[in-house]
Amino acid sequence: IQFMQNNNWNREILTNKKIEIFDRFRTEYNLNIMEIGDKTGKVFFRFHSPADFGDDKSNQPIIQKALKYGEISSTLESGHS
Repeated sequence: IQFMQNNNWNREILTNKKIEIFDRFRTEYNLNIMEIGDKTGKVFFRFHSPADFGDDKSNQPIIQKALKYGEISSTLESGHS
């Protein structure tokens, strides 16, 4: 899914495709929560709650690791999502 157009992320494309994408990942990987963050650590899109975005998660260790090393990561965390 191409949700970046001319270096502008397009939340509308993700919103229109969220059921298709999230249902697949929920089934295949047993996910309940799925987020996309930007290069500063802010939440760009929450598949489970599309209207809730923009909060800064750059203080979380897993996000810091991704920002510093460019690594894709997953973890169990408590807190807001």
